[in-house]
Amino acid sequence: MVHPIYDAVMLKKATDAYFQKDWGAMLEINLSMLEKRPEDEFLLWHIADTYVKLGDASKAVEFAGKIKESAVHREDIMLRASQMVQPEVEDE
Repeated sequence: MVHPIYDAVMLKKATDAYFQKDWGAMLEINLSMLEKRPEDEFLLWHIADTYVKLGDASKAVEFAGKIKESAVHREDIMLRASQMVQPEVEDE
């Protein structure tokens, strides 16, 4: 079964990019899909997560902020992005 936001070709590209950890390609695919479905929480979550993986906390927070308050993964993305911008504390 193909995910409802992807056709079979896009699903293959997204799957390949994910398993190759090609976050730039993954981001490009999901941003192009978002143009067709701008309110899709699944896409917003994956885009925010990809920005976390790319180390861009501000973009991760921006996209996580677009996810409705009721979304299951919203708090997880916001927490992960906020942890990225906090200075690391070394154990003494």
